[in-house]
Order: sequence, then structure tokens, then C-alpha cells
Amino acid sequence: MYEVQHDPLAEHQRDALPAEAQPRYMELLAMLELAPWAGDPFKEDKPEGNMRKKVFGGCGIATYLVIEEQRLVYVVRIIWLG
Repeated sequence: MYEVQHDPLAEHQRDALPAEAQPRYMELLAMLELAPWAGDPFKEDKPEGNMRKKVFGGCGIATYLVIEEQRLVYVVRIIWLG
């Protein structure tokens, strides 16, 4: 299992998510704890890179860094377009 931490800006973005996005983001966090590599590579030309992105709730995207040696997922940005 991985620990999930948020960058201060991502914390602010998470707290600003609308009510309908909150359950979807919680589902994403559960996935990140178990399988963070299931996200898409942040850069398509670097599929093995540890910077990843994952769409959630149909209108959101989270960008995060996987630090494998620490079993850590560090969320750097959350965007909600809904």
C-alpha cells in the first residue's frame, strides 16, 4: 500500500472541489493507495516516468508523482472542469 500526500496547492484544490466531486476524488485516492501506476504517464513520450495523471469523475484530473522507494504518492495538482 502507498501513502498519499498532497502538495499545499493540491490541498487547496481538493478542498475547493464541489460536493459532487468529493466522492469521486475519494475513489481516486483509494486507487492511488493500491495501484498508482495505473494512472497514465504525464508525458506520453516517457511512459515509464513516475509523474502520472488520472481522470476522475468524468470532469476531474489529478497529477501526481509516484516515489516508489518510499511507497509514496504525492498529488501535485487537481483540476475540476465540471
